[in-house]
Amino acid sequence: MRDVEASLRFYAALGFEQRGRLQFERAYNVYLGLPGDGDVLELTVNVGHAEPYDRGNGYGHMAISVENLDATLER
Repeated sequence: MRDVEASLRFYAALGFEQRGRLQFERAYNVYLGLPGDGDVLELTVNVGHAEPYDRGNGYGHMAISVENLDATLER
C-alpha cells in the first residue's frame, strides 16, 4: 500500500474504525473493524515502497457489499 491515509479515509467512510497497529522492521499493519464487531480488515504498509505494486509482489483483496456505493461514500 502506497497511501495508507487515503485507504484509511476510504474505509472510515464505509464505517470502519481503526483498532490498532503492529510495527515490523520495514512494514506495519493497521487493523480495522466495524462498530460492535471484531477486527475484520488488516492493511499492510510497506515503508519506503514507492513503486506501484505489480501482480506477484502485492497481494490482498476484499469484497464489500452495499446497496448503493455512491450514497454510502457520500455519507
